[in-house]
Amino acid sequence: MINIAASDASKEAIWLKGLHEEIGRTQEKVNVLCNSQSVIHLVTNTAYHNKTKHIDVRYHFLRHVIDGGKVVLKKVHTWENCADIFMKPVTVEKLRWCLASLGLQKR
Repeated sequence: MINIAASDASKEAIWLKGLHEEIGRTQEKVNVLCNSQSVIHLVTNTAYHNKTKHIDVRYHFLRHVIDGGKVVLKKVHTWENCADIFMKPVTVEKLRWCLASLGLQKR
């Protein structure tokens, strides 16, 4: 499931990179943040495993763009992940930090 999200996020990031290039702002690589170390290992390790045979071919797109150098998949730790406020209950401190990081509240 997370591999699907990382693949879709990479597609959107590549599209946004193209949009930036159209307005004259170039960027060599796009950083996509992922909170799953197993997904990062899965897409960067090209060895075939029996546990990965169920993954649909269209989600192997992520491997191709990483190998091509268009996307860099980076680990984001739980305490630095602003998307947590949209997916699960968080503490008040984490909520305040996320709102400030997103520019929705003063620090």
